[in-house]
Amino acid sequence: MRKFIFLLLIACSTTVVADDFDKGIAAFEAGDFAGAAKRFIPLAQVGDHRAMMALGAMYAGGRGVEKDFQQALAWFKEAARYNRPDANYRIGLIYEEGLGVRINMREAATQFIEAAKGGWGPAQFKVGELYRDGGPVSQDPIRAYAWMSLAAANGVEEAPAALATLKETFTPDQQAEADATLVDYQQRYPSSMK
Repeated sequence: MRKFIFLLLIACSTTVVADDFDKGIAAFEAGDFAGAAKRFIPLAQVGDHRAMMALGAMYAGGRGVEKDFQQALAWFKEAARYNRPDANYRIGLIYEEGLGVRINMREAATQFIEAAKGGWGPAQFKVGELYRDGGPVSQDPIRAYAWMSLAAANGVEEAPAALATLKETFTPDQQAEADATLVDYQQRYPSSMK
């Protein structure tokens, strides 16, 4: 009997959380950003990663709350603990742009790579650019090709043109190596975008 009551309480609390989150989304979409924030804050505080992402974006944009990149970063970091590659990507952007923090390209690259491995298309493209251009990672056109190919498969609009330009520089041996690397990456890093 206790187990039944416990399971019933969990089911009811899950329904309440989902309902509150949906009400927060509805408030946001209606332009009631402060109302949305009031719904999301308590949800985020009890571990709702969707609410954490929403709050991170709201703090970054100053919608319904005062613009505060430190708060945005804190919420994105919390969401990233729930294996959210989109959160890692946003953390990377904050460090890349120096939004409320010092620019830190190594940390940005670390976050982009984590998000790319999680299947996040925009991060896969960003990692492809990092390997193409060098900087915080060693320049590696083979890896650049593989990451950009994954991004293209995830629908990142810029990826096909960047891939075509990169491909023009390859010898036949490099193209074969790039294709083999892509097959390996497709098996290791499934898409989370679809």
